[in-house]
Amino acid sequence: MSKTYMEYKEVRVPAEITDKLEQIAEAGDPQNPATLGAAGFFDWLTEQSKTEGWRAVWSGFNFPFIVLEREVVLEEV
Repeated sequence: MSKTYMEYKEVRVPAEITDKLEQIAEAGDPQNPATLGAAGFFDWLTEQSKTEGWRAVWSGFNFPFIVLEREVVLEEV
């Protein structure tokens, strides 16, 4: 039998993403809008999911901070 619970943490989006977002916005190119995807945010978030099992809690998204959650399974012997 196992028990599960949700683990949460609030993190700041990495500086390289916020810096890239600023650079894109300052460029003012309408063909290259300042989006989270263009700045690499979703690549970073996908990596958090792949390597550590974290996923976004979108209602806890207050840029540049985001709440992440993951399920923890405790095995009982």
